[in-house]
Amino acid sequence: MQKVLFSIRSGTFDAANTQLGCATYSSQYSDIEIVNSGLTIGQWYYIAVDNYVGAGYRGSFSLCVNPTVNYDLKAGAVTVPSINNWCSTDAQYTTVGATGDQAKGSCWANGPNYNRWFRFQATSTKTVSVRLKTGGLEGTLQYPFMALWKLDGTQVGCAAYTSQYSDIDIMAEDLIENDWYYVSVDNYVGGYQGTLPYVLMRMWIMTSGEEPLLFHQ
Repeated sequence: MQKVLFSIRSGTFDAANTQLGCATYSSQYSDIEIVNSGLTIGQWYYIAVDNYVGAGYRGSFSLCVNPTVNYDLKAGAVTVPSINNWCSTDAQYTTVGATGDQAKGSCWANGPNYNRWFRFQATSTKTVSVRLKTGGLEGTLQYPFMALWKLDGTQVGCAAYTSQYSDIDIMAEDLIENDWYYVSVDNYVGGYQGTLPYVLMRMWIMTSGEEPLLFHQ
């Protein structure tokens, strides 16, 4: 199947058949997904799959369903194992296929559009530096946004692009030891997510503003 369209609808008796999520293709054979939380136990839900108009796009497909959420939602945020000079591999994460979740950062021009979520636990240093790297081997994400949040949704820091492939940073002090903090990463609305199969960005999280000593998990 080519140029797939995908939605989930509630199985209530509502004649409007309330839509809970929606996804559409980003390329001819792109995989697509919908992530949703807050479903009602025992309730039936319906998945509708379609493709772009035209007989030439019809075909077979595979479908997978599981009970866990991923980093498309804050509830499925990627847990950073350590903020002691932790760094992802090049182009490990992507905003392709993501949806907007929670609030946009105060310095973002728009959003949330396609944000992804990460979380870390503050240490006794009570400081953190979060850096998003893109461009070249590090990723294809364009016009990036990033924000740092407390668990309750209070914003701690915000960063936005200065150029198409600019790296961006957030530095924060006076964090509360052992509290969880969340990082959301997004990009400007439109075709700036990149093209599959390439993933889009690299994340650095460290306890100071220095370059990380470790370059992989």
